[in-house]
Amino acid sequence: MPSKKRKPDSQSEPAPQSVIDTPPLPERKTKVALLLELVSRERGATLNELTAATGWLPHTVRAAITGLRKRGHDVQRQLVDGISSYTAGRHSG
Repeated sequence: MPSKKRKPDSQSEPAPQSVIDTPPLPERKTKVALLLELVSRERGATLNELTAATGWLPHTVRAAITGLRKRGHDVQRQLVDGISSYTAGRHSG
């Protein structure tokens, strides 16, 4: 009777040594951080700019702004020609 071929034992062979030089991944910016960055600009940001930048619906942007306020950020809303604009002052937290 012919002998059966054995598959090589994967544990008996050492794993190939390879070092891949990759640059570190950039810091991931959250959408809330982006929102804060936009409202912190000197002129602030309109609701339309904030929804375009985050991909969120207007009610989600407004809820995130409320969250920023609860964390101590001084985010103010102004109406200019019927358009909501948001600006952030200092962090009071």
